[in-house]
Amino acid sequence: MLNVMRSSANSLVIKALLILIALSFVVWGVGDYVSNGARTPVASINGQEITAQEFVRAYNEDFNQAKQFMGAGFDKKTADALGMKERTLSRLFERHLLIQTSRDLGLAVSDENLRSQISDDPAFQENGAFSNDRYKLILRNNRMNPRDFEAQLIRDLTTNQLRSMGGTAIALPTHMLVDTFNRESEKRRITTLTLNPSALNDEITPDDDTLIKYLEDQPERFTTQPTVTIRYVLLDNESVRDVVKVTDGEIQEHYNEHKPTYRVDETRRARHILIKPDAKVPDGWGKALVRIQAAKKRIELGDSFVDVAKEISQDDMRGQEKVVQELTDRHVKLVDDVVAKKENDIMQV
Repeated sequence: MLNVMRSSANSLVIKALLILIALSFVVWGVGDYVSNGARTPVASINGQEITAQEFVRAYNEDFNQAKQFMGAGFDKKTADALGMKERTLSRLFERHLLIQTSRDLGLAVSDENLRSQISDDPAFQENGAFSNDRYKLILRNNRMNPRDFEAQLIRDLTTNQLRSMGGTAIALPTHMLVDTFNRESEKRRITTLTLNPSALNDEITPDDDTLIKYLEDQPERFTTQPTVTIRYVLLDNESVRDVVKVTDGEIQEHYNEHKPTYRVDETRRARHILIKPDAKVPDGWGKALVRIQAAKKRIELGDSFVDVAKEISQDDMRGQEKVVQELTDRHVKLVDDVVAKKENDIMQV
């Protein structure tokens, strides 16, 4: 299929007469087969039908290839005399068998491989690069669309994989061949004796001692796994809520005995604004103090603490709350000062 399309794309005569080519397909290709029952399959193989449309397309490909090789004098009558229809049908049989076998073997073509096959085809390139417009034009001139062409290309690539697998010689170690041959050619002869237990009832009459000894010799055949029977009562909140009454005194007594369990440490959250003195600047501490006092004044006059912090604070926690207890180890005095303050109080440290 690709050979026909490449030749049609590279022929100056065909490029100039695209309309005549399309017309010729209609006149001698579809007219004889499709018009006589396009939906009736031409043949089937392993339950897979070969449609009239598929046969017509394959026949046209074979005819075009032969005509380019034989010359302009090659016509339909000559093709029929040479048995081209039978050869086309035989080729379709082979293709479908290969496709079915490839599917059974799980052979597949990746999307990347498919794109590479198409983009690397010179028939679809302009100035050495793939051209999508040329790709669609050539498919259209060959009465195909990208979906059908790519599906056919996938089938061709998978069948090519199968052909290459069949043509690859694999040398097996001698011991593997010998072992396989021995297993396949091995034969065993066995002799069987069939006894009917009911026929021996009158002849075999074991006494109690024989039975006891048999039991003692094979105790595992007559031993069962141990089983345990238990009884239980399920209690949950819903089942005892209306039955169990707890007095206030019992609640107080339980609380007194488990005070640590119900204790919650006091926490305070504080926002801060950090101004770092610049040691390289004269009176860096004084300038930092002026900035922090100005910020404090703005907040006292009504500016949002968060907005002021985001504007001038020199750390990554601008205006965010910090749990004071987390600072206990290094800033004991700071914790004490914060705890002593009331909500929304502002302090300078």
